[in-house]
Amino acid sequence: MKNFINFITPTVINPLSWEIMAMNSKPNSNSPIGMFGTGLKYAIAICVSRNWPITIVNNDNGLIETYKFTSKKIDFRGEEKSLVMCNEKQMPYTTDLGKHWDDWTVMRELYSNTVDENGSTIVSDAPVNADRGSSVVTIESEEIAACMANIGEYILNEESYKVEENCPEFEMLSDKHSAKWFYRGIFVGAAEEFTYGYNLKTKTQLTEDRTLKSQWSVMWDIGRAIAKSTNVSLITKFLTAEGKERECSFPEIHDWCDVFKETATNLFNENPHKMNKEVASMLLKSKKYQFEVLEPSIHEKIMIANAVAKIKSAGINTCDKIKKVRCIDSKLIAFVMNGEVNLTESAFASGEDYLTSTLIEEFAHIDGYVDEDRRYEQYLCNHIARLVHNQYIIIQHQQSI
Repeated sequence: MKNFINFITPTVINPLSWEIMAMNSKPNSNSPIGMFGTGLKYAIAICVSRNWPITIVNNDNGLIETYKFTSKKIDFRGEEKSLVMCNEKQMPYTTDLGKHWDDWTVMRELYSNTVDENGSTIVSDAPVNADRGSSVVTIESEEIAACMANIGEYILNEESYKVEENCPEFEMLSDKHSAKWFYRGIFVGAAEEFTYGYNLKTKTQLTEDRTLKSQWSVMWDIGRAIAKSTNVSLITKFLTAEGKERECSFPEIHDWCDVFKETATNLFNENPHKMNKEVASMLLKSKKYQFEVLEPSIHEKIMIANAVAKIKSAGINTCDKIKKVRCIDSKLIAFVMNGEVNLTESAFASGEDYLTSTLIEEFAHIDGYVDEDRRYEQYLCNHIARLVHNQYIIIQHQQSI
């Protein structure tokens, strides 16, 4: 059976690479996937702990050196530990290193190192010999062989994924790679709320176990790239993505290029509710859109007056500038523009309590709080806490009478 996985590099691996923690150098890559100098040690420790034979063979101008990794048990403060050994030489780490890693992450680690060194990976029924001036890391493992058979889940190649759109900074992926993040073709994380997946091409910060250090930072990078793009198809896909949350974070409107601004404006005119909320909000604030003002019915005026009175009594800031507007989108409830609260027909449809909650949200927006923001969340929680406190005082007073 083909259970030998051979990671071949056209360079000779210096033994210090596995003998000293944080020893790292990738001269064959301007943007290496690995950078911490720990990945190879993790992979070796995991292989030894899971009883997968692992060897490294160096062919330094015809001088062949073979390094085999095993373990040695010791007692440490009453507990048994297994030291990693290389040709009977003790390494400065134990088999506990990387014990939380999955099988496929070992394959990804060694594959990434190989990519950084412009090497190749071969699955065979016997170890592969190292050519002159090269190294071969060989693992014998059914589990890793199974990962290699399913490599398209973790490593992108031409046969394994579908590119929806392509730009200098990233590829937009769909189908089975939707909601997954890749960096230079290597899987680095997932976000189930997203519509598309992304293969990031430019330098991106990863954690030590090759996952995204900051998803939000990447979202900002993507947003800035899209705002400057002239690819209408790409822009449209982003602005109309149906994920639970926004696909990325966009810069302010003054940083949009003309093509992005025109595309966003056209989408907004078609249906503002079906496009990215962040961009729709910025377009509203840009004063480009005027809505027909309607006269509220007597019943609606009473609803507004009652809702505002309740909100004031709770100690929440209100605003007198409230108007009713016509909107072709029945799902648009309310919005703030030019310091005024604009209510649509939908704001009145579910009764006074619903209108009250709608106005609380819009008044908060006037105060500078935005949706999906931690400051906004804290603002609301503080008001709830104060109301709970006041209610508690009232109950205590009534019980004491």
